[in-house]
Amino acid sequence: MYRVPHGSVLGPLLFLLYINDIENCVRNATVKLFVDDTNLFVHGKSLSEAFDKANDAVNLLQDWFVVNKLSLNEIQKNHVTLYLDVIILLPVLALSN
Repeated sequence: MYRVPHGSVLGPLLFLLYINDIENCVRNATVKLFVDDTNLFVHGKSLSEAFDKANDAVNLLQDWFVVNKLSLNEIQKNHVTLYLDVIILLPVLALSN
């Protein structure tokens, strides 16, 4: 296993260089990085479509992690499902002559 000494000045820079291409491995999803957290955002017209996209993206991310000799922290792995079902009622417009 290869490591950068904890507290090293080069540590954050080397980490960013190491994971810089993670966004390119996923399609139909957005990957956002913050410090050492990786967030995956997917959306769909239905919950099942979003679920399928999320599963595909997680599998692609898992492949990327394996190739780059990294692993997911199972304890800190979470997901949140948000959905918006909005019905907008517009007033009937009457055109005057």
